Amino acid sequence: MVLPLRHVGRMALTNYILQSVISLIIFTSSGLSLYERLSPFETLLLAIVIFCLQVLVSNLWLRYFKFGPLEWLWRCVSYGQVLPLKKERT
Repeated sequence: MVLPLRHVGRMALTNYILQSVISLIIFTSSGLSLYERLSPFETLLLAIVIFCLQVLVSNLWLRYFKFGPLEWLWRCVSYGQVLPLKKERT
């Protein structure tokens, strides 16, 4: 049941920042200005749709790459070297 969610957890930083960017685009005046225009139900439905899309994208991304893009960047900065991002084909 929770197995597909493991990939979202491995990309937690990327997904957190992506949710923030998506919310800025949807709710602020710089984007679609939907703040206080959606009902609580519509807002909940939107959050669920965004999260489901992140589950799908995270699963697809981690088929080909070892880390999420921001997790990879964080590791490179932490270790002071560029680490391989792509998975090796076996």
